[in-house]
Amino acid sequence: MITGIAGFIGSRVAKHFLEQGEEVVGIDNLNAITDPTLKWQRLQMLGLDVEDIQDNHLVQKEQLRFYKMDLNDEEGMNQLFSDHAFNTVIHLAANTGVRNSLTQPQSYLQANVLGFEVLLRCCRAFSVNRVIFASSSSVYGMNEHTPFQEDDDASHPLSVYAASKKADELLAHTYAHLYGLSTIGLRFFTVYGPWTRSDMAAYLFMDAC
Repeated sequence: MITGIAGFIGSRVAKHFLEQGEEVVGIDNLNAITDPTLKWQRLQMLGLDVEDIQDNHLVQKEQLRFYKMDLNDEEGMNQLFSDHAFNTVIHLAANTGVRNSLTQPQSYLQANVLGFEVLLRCCRAFSVNRVIFASSSSVYGMNEHTPFQEDDDASHPLSVYAASKKADELLAHTYAHLYGLSTIGLRFFTVYGPWTRSDMAAYLFMDAC
């Protein structure tokens, strides 16, 4: 299962596993926090028909099933986990970006923290032991030690986005401790490559050149 499958990283991860012959279930709420046109194009790259997605909550193409749904839809999430015997969950869905989090803090906490908690609860209830999730280099906040390392202090985030990602790390740690979930958090720095957002550093640098 891949959450945020229409995102830059999610679509590439899905493409990788599909090329390996794996069965993939992807979900995305297709919100407008980032360019929705780019999200539709990424789903087309995975072989899905955009018109089918607009008309249906479930679209299937060979070994890929796509569900248009939100992590905070607890009933829908429980049904999804009940219908599929997931062996791994790769959680990449999130409201991204530091600047937007300062003007829309509630939506970031709803999507990034409460949505992740719903996902962890489903993993526990349906015995999905392996969870890989996206954190962020933003959690390092005021840490002045460079280069950053995994065991550096990350207790002083400087934005709501960073705080939401730190909260995810704490939730994952708690579920791992209490219920034995195997959780891995990846602190992404500036990701780049084909199909990424045009406001990311790599594009800005190239435009400036």
